[in-house]
Amino acid sequence: MSDELDDLSTVDWVEVPDTSFIVKCKFSDVGYNVMMSDLTRLYGEQIRESEVQERFCKLNPYAEMKTSVIIKNVKETLEEGLRVKTSTLTLHQLPEKLVLRLEFKAAQVSFIYDLELGLLSADQLRDNILVPTILNALLNHQKHLELKKKYEALENGQLLPTSMNKAADNHGNIHPDLVSKKNIPVKALVEAFLKIQNSNKEFSLQINKLKRKESLESSASPSKHSASLSPKKIAIKANDSSLNIKYEDNNDVDEKNCESKPELPQQPFEMKVKKKKILKL
Repeated sequence: MSDELDDLSTVDWVEVPDTSFIVKCKFSDVGYNVMMSDLTRLYGEQIRESEVQERFCKLNPYAEMKTSVIIKNVKETLEEGLRVKTSTLTLHQLPEKLVLRLEFKAAQVSFIYDLELGLLSADQLRDNILVPTILNALLNHQKHLELKKKYEALENGQLLPTSMNKAADNHGNIHPDLVSKKNIPVKALVEAFLKIQNSNKEFSLQINKLKRKESLESSASPSKHSASLSPKKIAIKANDSSLNIKYEDNNDVDEKNCESKPELPQQPFEMKVKKKKILKL
């Protein structure tokens, strides 16, 4: 089998509809490689074109089809069944293997094909499930630390080191066997797991400390809501007209009234009394 089919590390896991399993696969003109898991056990099958033809003929007596056409139909049927829920994909779970039956049509004739995935070892489960998960968590944690350093440097007005300006694509101090995903010692895996656990714990403590600090600061200072209720000048534009209605503080109104009204000169008060005319009869 070609090296291209051997390596499934770059292929993402996909959920199998209505099951507790995930699957990843690769197809070529000469065969396929399929893995399925429920995260407690790992199943897989990798076969060549001669075995594909033999299985197809066993399941579909008297039918003839080119191996490349069989593989093409199997690939398309599986991808469609994983993308949308269909009746063309049926999973049977046996004690030591999984059988994924695919149904497809070619030239208006129905055919079936079984993917028979055998139970793989615990080491293969670790290498294909546990190791990639821990490695991705470590890489994401390292990127988080790099971003944190950049942020703190920018906040303090410092120049960023050259290493920080580069893309975070290096693996830093991560164990080289984890990066290569080959011959991984158990100790390296345990150390990586503990590193992630301790980092998450430290991050949680920092978050709680920050929350307590914000709570103390908010209780010591007046609330923003009360500050927003203090009397201020407000301009309201009514019905898109040019009329501005201004509401002002009472203190401002009193001061303006006092300044704008000129003092009138005081004049002596005179009382005028009209004399009544007396009519003489």
